[in-house]
Amino acid sequence: MLMLSSVLEETRRLRKLNEPNANPLSPTIPPEQSTTSPSGRDPNLTEGPESSSEPRQETMQLSRADPGPTGEESSEPDHTNIDGDPESLPNKMPEMKSEAERSSGPNPSFESSDSSKNPIHEGEEARYWEWLHFYLSHRASRTLPCQRPKPRDIRFIHSRPKLSPSSAGLPGDEGNDIALIRDHWIDRRLAGCRDEFCQRRSLRLRIGTFNVNGKPPTQSLVPWICASRGRSDSGNIQSRLPPVHDGRPALASSDIPSAVTSSNHKSIPSTVETFDDSSVKTSMAASFDVRSSTDTFTQSSPPSSIISANDEDLPDMFILGLQELDLSTEALLYSTSTLKADAWISAIFAALGKSANDYIKLVSKQLVGVLIVVIVRRDIQPIVKEVSTGTAAVGLMGIMGNKGAAAVRLRLNSTTATFVCAHLAAFDDYVDRRNSDFQEVARKLEFPITWKGTRNTRPLTANLWETDMLFWLVNLNYRIDLPDEEIRTLLMSEPRGIEYGTLLAYDQLRTAIRHKRAFVGFLEHDIKFPPTYRFAEESADQLRYDKKRKPAWTDRLLHMAADPIMVSQKSYESCPMVTLSDHHPVSADYDIYVCQHDPHKYLQIAQALYDKFDGFEYSTESPTVTILDGTDLDLGLISYMTPASGSIRVKNTGMVACAFRFVPLEAGSPICKEWLQVQPEEGLLLPGEKVSIHFTINIGKRTASSLNHGNTRLEDKMIFRLSKGSDYIISVSGSYLPTCFATSLAWLVRSVGPIRTHGNTALLPEGNTLSAPRELMFLIEWLITNAHDVADLFVASADESLVHAIREHMDTQPLDSGKGTDVSFPEDNDQRAIALAYGEALLQFLDSLAEPVIPWVLHPRCALAQDREDAFEILDHVPSFARNVYVTVTAFLHYIAHSGGPERAIALARAFADVLLRDNPRAPPGVPALTPLAKRNFVLYTIA
Repeated sequence: MLMLSSVLEETRRLRKLNEPNANPLSPTIPPEQSTTSPSGRDPNLTEGPESSSEPRQETMQLSRADPGPTGEESSEPDHTNIDGDPESLPNKMPEMKSEAERSSGPNPSFESSDSSKNPIHEGEEARYWEWLHFYLSHRASRTLPCQRPKPRDIRFIHSRPKLSPSSAGLPGDEGNDIALIRDHWIDRRLAGCRDEFCQRRSLRLRIGTFNVNGKPPTQSLVPWICASRGRSDSGNIQSRLPPVHDGRPALASSDIPSAVTSSNHKSIPSTVETFDDSSVKTSMAASFDVRSSTDTFTQSSPPSSIISANDEDLPDMFILGLQELDLSTEALLYSTSTLKADAWISAIFAALGKSANDYIKLVSKQLVGVLIVVIVRRDIQPIVKEVSTGTAAVGLMGIMGNKGAAAVRLRLNSTTATFVCAHLAAFDDYVDRRNSDFQEVARKLEFPITWKGTRNTRPLTANLWETDMLFWLVNLNYRIDLPDEEIRTLLMSEPRGIEYGTLLAYDQLRTAIRHKRAFVGFLEHDIKFPPTYRFAEESADQLRYDKKRKPAWTDRLLHMAADPIMVSQKSYESCPMVTLSDHHPVSADYDIYVCQHDPHKYLQIAQALYDKFDGFEYSTESPTVTILDGTDLDLGLISYMTPASGSIRVKNTGMVACAFRFVPLEAGSPICKEWLQVQPEEGLLLPGEKVSIHFTINIGKRTASSLNHGNTRLEDKMIFRLSKGSDYIISVSGSYLPTCFATSLAWLVRSVGPIRTHGNTALLPEGNTLSAPRELMFLIEWLITNAHDVADLFVASADESLVHAIREHMDTQPLDSGKGTDVSFPEDNDQRAIALAYGEALLQFLDSLAEPVIPWVLHPRCALAQDREDAFEILDHVPSFARNVYVTVTAFLHYIAHSGGPERAIALARAFADVLLRDNPRAPPGVPALTPLAKRNFVLYTIA
């Protein structure tokens, strides 16, 4: 509960907001703490030349640094809302000033209040107390982004508002729901008109990560730092620069930029102390002069083709992360030296060559062996408004710095960017520890920040997620959940790189994201380079990977943005030319845009939006709407894997704004069935406005399996609720068209005809079943006759519209031999496109079966098969109808592989292994019972 003095003080501030030239962003100072004279000048400050700007400047100094004559902090109320964001304005925004008043602009100084000039009588105060509800109620709204001292949590910025639990007969907390829906509506409207108050600037970033394994920089870093100069083929594992023979750091005096060595330049700052809005002020506490080092530096000369480049190729910012910079035991306990970090920073500048003079080191932060460095062009330094750093140790006993993260947070104009360099737990089996390390790093990282638009001097911190864009440049140590030998075999497959997708399906990081255990919401560019760990000069395989460690993509770059269009990734590659460590460095190029907000235009637009909802939460008038298209929506015939959509229009016919949402029929249940999607699920309508609510039915494999042999009528009822108003029942229906896809083999071999015409009414006796489904034989017979010589059959992608036409034919036409073999295709399709569609239809048919062709219980035995005889022995334990399917398919594959040689057989086995030996979706994460290579070998035993 706020102190009464704080309440009275805020009331006085609101009184002053109605006066001309009042600054809505400037809180007042309690009279008892004000040290300024009536003229606005501080009598304790030194007198200087008179000017209109001096009092403003001096007052700002007092507000930022001087707590007042008593030495206590300002008694300004702690404006903290339910989201944890300190507030600088109450919920009900002040009225906008007239055009004449706005033309002069707000006073940027922090003026003191004088109660003698503006007496507020007890009776007059009552009408200013409405704002108090904002602070004392749980229905408080979030402040607008430009008024927050820090951005909202980036993880939830695009999520729907978290409304109170509600269902039929349970109204929920309607007041809070109205405020949340309103704020969400305003946020989206503000985002839609961002160009009216925001100027965008594009920046180019190069971000890199490198585990240096405790080594000094004994090679040129040009291929990593300046990839556009010497871009190599990332897929070529064996391409590299020759190492420096004398093993000394790769720095020649001629290559060290004058920014580092010249006495006319400041040394590179290692820590950041304070920042203001005009420039970045840095501490020189830990500087490094290369010439004073006891080491003798040498530089290996990279090829001239790598050195030559235009300055335009270089980015605006480098953000580089190093891990295992210092592996000594002493460093965990007492080391404070930055010598190794400075050597690597100097090597980075040396790699820039003549362009190094165009850059400065903005900031660096080190946690034992983890180092993050930010280097920027000199011409963009003025847009850096704030810089702060943080560390989080999660190593031994959860506190040591051998594992953890160092991070930097920047404010570029009005946009906040955060960069994290981390090193997580090692070893294959420590995946849970890595997930835990990520959570701990995210929890521990905090950054000191400054208040925006207020004179508050209390300490304020931002957590990792309170940013506009977030980058992780890390050695995560996530491994591949496959046997060592299998990983190496797949990496050797030709053409090189074809199996990266197979290996990445078992990558522990992607598994953690898929199961929402770590890095949820982060994006990573497609990986088209080989694993970056672990390389060795001795005891290595022919790809130079250490025989004692499984290859893995341990070094990764990930990002997340509040607005997806803020970040565009242009490249993602490893650098096999730098071979001084057992890791290869990784880098990526990004285009980002940063915003410079015009707060006055922003507040004007925001005020206009808020004015539309003046007293909205407290209105006693019931909202009314008209559903223009009726409450029953029939989407007609619904086909398998073919979405069907429709919409209804709702109009606000009342005199007040209305908030709406869909609620479930029963508490705790979803608002609709799994095959139905509703958009939007909640919203807001101003008087006279209309909204179209879209409904989409999409039947996938899981739903189709239950519908193919049951009731084909789809129907769902939802409650459309008006906050503080009525409920409406919305009914959405459709008629499902059964399909032979997503059906069990046991049923297909007993069917007497197409599923659409015969349905479940007539089945063959169990003793007189078909040897294999008609649908399967139809596809294989067509392919043998018409497509056996198509080289990229089952490999190239197919036209889904042609696949749909084939599926419709199989569901509606008789498929007995010699009948119904002509499918009606759209015109202008060549024979190859039709052949690829038939091949894709076969793969989809097998993949959609209700149960796998080879039962999951037999997968461990399949992994042990060594030859064709073992494979057929296992097939003896497969149900007869499934065994016939497997034999029929593999006999066809054997026929077309015979003319293509071993490479064709391998490609066919790769395409069919996952559909004939489908993984169990309920299996726990980890090494599967039947690995990809074991699946292919089993198929190859029967087709080669």
